Amino acid sequence: MEELYDVLCYHTGEVLLSSVTLTAAQEYTTSRGGRRVTLPDEPPEDYWVHIPEVAEDVRKHDEYIKSLRPIMITRRSELTGVDHSRKIDVSLKQIELWEGGALIQDAMPNLSDEDREFLMTGITPEEWDAHFGEEE
Repeated sequence: MEELYDVLCYHTGEVLLSSVTLTAAQEYTTSRGGRRVTLPDEPPEDYWVHIPEVAEDVRKHDEYIKSLRPIMITRRSELTGVDHSRKIDVSLKQIELWEGGALIQDAMPNLSDEDREFLMTGITPEEWDAHFGEEE
């Protein structure tokens, strides 16, 4: 009996074909202008492929997402009750991770302490300094 493979997209993880012969996996990959990608510790039944068309779509999507940054965030200050807005260089995925329970410093390691404080409490650096004094 011939071994069967799942053809998986290297860029998205999507299963492109399921339970096909090696010949069918190779023909599909070739027909899409792609190539097989070998991954470490890859299960033998997985046939990972790089498809240029998909790679280009992923690249365009990533550029689009990057163009959305920084994001204007509005929060109400826990100190004063005043609404403040700040542009913060954060992705929607990072916000989702944080709101899903990740520690903010793990979800958003690229942000300054001030930006993380603003996201958590709505407190701006100016309010912090006014209420607690400037750091020395």
